[in-house]
Amino acid sequence: MYSEVGAIIETSFDQGILALYLKDDVLFFATDAEWVEELGEVLSGLFYRLDDLRHLQEKEAQLRQIQKLRTVGQFTTEVVHEINNPLTMIIDESSMFLEDRLETMVMDGVAAVHRAGLQARDISECFKAAALDELCCAHRFAKAG
Repeated sequence: MYSEVGAIIETSFDQGILALYLKDDVLFFATDAEWVEELGEVLSGLFYRLDDLRHLQEKEAQLRQIQKLRTVGQFTTEVVHEINNPLTMIIDESSMFLEDRLETMVMDGVAAVHRAGLQARDISECFKAAALDELCCAHRFAKAG
């Protein structure tokens, strides 16, 4: 390739060197050099803009992820709240029945309901803890970005 080059004009810019190769052996003028330097400045500006766009895209992706985590956390917290209201009633009422003397068959049924309510509450609390952890992670992630 270089054996076919008759003239070269080049200038450095922030990201490297801009070189123009011509097949013909011609003389370059000062205006040509100025034009190439201006072109190098324009290219340098474009490289910086491209880099800025990449950073903005990364930040956008991070913000979208944070928003998703917050939405999931808020939804989970609301669901847990709605589940806990009837669970509290079931657990409290079945606890009162367990304190009374009931027939064995009824007592076994009430005890099963009570155990199921406690188990459901534990599951609900796990969801709540996970949602709060996700919200905390999203908050820390937002501050780090």
